Amino acid sequence: MLLLTEWLRQATGWPLLSSALTCALWLLYQTADNVAIYVLGHMSLSCRPREQQQLMAFWASLLMVHLGGQDTVTAYTMEDNDLWMRHLLTLFVQAAGAAYVLYKYALNGSKALLAASVLMLLVGVGKYLERIYALKSSRLRSLKELLEGFQM
Repeated sequence: MLLLTEWLRQATGWPLLSSALTCALWLLYQTADNVAIYVLGHMSLSCRPREQQQLMAFWASLLMVHLGGQDTVTAYTMEDNDLWMRHLLTLFVQAAGAAYVLYKYALNGSKALLAASVLMLLVGVGKYLERIYALKSSRLRSLKELLEGFQM
């Protein structure tokens, strides 16, 4: 959505449309992680039998990939980069939740599904760690330290 509406957001002739799109993008950015966290929590509390819910383990692992975020945007504003510790805590909690869903639904099921779910969980955790590293590295303080290292 960000790439499709870039020209509309920067249009000077339509300031109200630009403001509305900026507000909508900010709202989507803020709620994206919360939706995945809610779904993962709902999946861990499901009351159906394990035999009917074996695919849930794969979905939990896929949600970890979603929590890693897209590769192009890590933060909406520069101030969001200072929240990398919050994202680190979220990673620990969500990885534990996804591992619980994996244990609950895939441990006694198909071995191929278990292998795929574990692989996707590892990819999701790695992607989320990459996001946290990008947030930490792009803080203003980190950028200042990097630039001071290049001065002669």
